Amino acid sequence: MQRIASPVVIIIITIISLELSTRVLCHYFLVFDIEMLRYSTSLKDYSDDNLISFEHRKKKKETLMGVDVSINSKGLRDKELKEDEGDKKIIFLGDSLTFGWGVEKDKVFEDIVEKKLWSYGKRVPILNYGHCNFNTEQQVDLLLKKENLSDIDSVFLFYFINDAEKTPIKKKPPFYSQSLFISLLRSRYNRITGEGNYYDYYIKLYDENQSGWIQTQNSIKKLHQSLKKKGVLLYVFLLPDLHQVSPYPFYKIHKQVSTFLSREGVEWDDLTSEFKDVKNSKSLWVALDDPHPNEKAHKIIAEGVFSKIKERLRD
Repeated sequence: MQRIASPVVIIIITIISLELSTRVLCHYFLVFDIEMLRYSTSLKDYSDDNLISFEHRKKKKETLMGVDVSINSKGLRDKELKEDEGDKKIIFLGDSLTFGWGVEKDKVFEDIVEKKLWSYGKRVPILNYGHCNFNTEQQVDLLLKKENLSDIDSVFLFYFINDAEKTPIKKKPPFYSQSLFISLLRSRYNRITGEGNYYDYYIKLYDENQSGWIQTQNSIKKLHQSLKKKGVLLYVFLLPDLHQVSPYPFYKIHKQVSTFLSREGVEWDDLTSEFKDVKNSKSLWVALDDPHPNEKAHKIIAEGVFSKIKERLRD
């Protein structure tokens, strides 16, 4: 009996040691996989809408990727909006890039553009509808569920290349999500054993028969039609993947998306050109293992976005 117990005790002690070591490591160093796990466990609540899957916990605060994240009473990473504040609202709709993952709130491009508009004499509140892990279908469904379209001036959809992923099936987090060591081990294993690389993955997303890409097109059509009935503008900005910005390897995919948008009569602009002078793509990353846009990249995005919005306001 003792011979059996000894190995079991050793295994238990080893697992506990590895878990404690991982927690200490993640306390002093930012690890993307762990920070995103903390986002899921601390800021997400299940939604009764199966397409949306989750919504942000209202009035919740957390520190993620070393920055403070506050969710308001509307479930958005934004300030509280007063009923009489400014003109009709502008919506910035998107995923984790629009959310401002890893960037202080006042450095996120949505916040920068809003301040520029106010300094330009336009009291137009912008609502940040960015949600991490959301594809286009979820983004559109969330907006149509939460907003009265009559109160909106325009919707700017910030489209990222992986927004054509399939909508995941809603399910509870696995039991091991409480263990940082197991979660980190699993995510690294998936990276190593995953089919192909991010380039191959993106290319496959845009096969004409891929259900995710088909659903993405249907969702944009649905949003455009709903907004058009209310006289609300839909404008799409294509955001570049920051693994490599010059030369950019995904122009063909961007062309495929923009061709679809033009066919549907949706105005669009590709912000990839705003990054053409950046020589070192990693200088735009929020962390060494995380190519989400950092403060520098958000500033570049904001300049491109503001120039287009300013043109529209002038018109």
